[in-house]
Amino acid sequence: MDINSPEYQSLLKKEKEEWNRQSKIKARKVGGEIVITPKEEPIETFIDETSITEALEEELKKPIDIQEFAKFAKTIDSNTQDKIKETFNSLKEFLLEKNRRYGDSALEPLDIFNNVINNEPDMAIKGMLIRLADKTKRIKNSKVLRKNDVVDQIGYWILICIKKGWTDFKDLID
Repeated sequence: MDINSPEYQSLLKKEKEEWNRQSKIKARKVGGEIVITPKEEPIETFIDETSITEALEEELKKPIDIQEFAKFAKTIDSNTQDKIKETFNSLKEFLLEKNRRYGDSALEPLDIFNNVINNEPDMAIKGMLIRLADKTKRIKNSKVLRKNDVVDQIGYWILICIKKGWTDFKDLID
């Protein structure tokens, strides 16, 4: 990437801002001069919010110590990369377990409701029927019927009844 390109300059600016945010110094503007002080110094030393912004903008225009920045960037990069690896490993284990339990029910759903879904004008009901097919395939792929699977299905069927306005069943009593 060309160091004079807008993309590089934007990336450099973001890295400098992060470095300033995490560093133990702060910039302030006093009478036209930018003064670098320890962060422990009280905030009252800043003139106002605008001067803080101006001071930081001026500081960002200055060249940075590449060696210091490299040390800082490596620390951030290492911590972030570790968190990325940890997050993906956890998600991988989660997905493998779900796939072990339910098979490919999300990728290869049962088409038991396809005719109804294709003729149903209500998108909410279509969505619930798709979820019901997914839940049904999960049950089909399981060795044990789980309470959660039954309750999930009952819940979707009740929601479909409510959406359709089917809330009174006295007419079905023999």
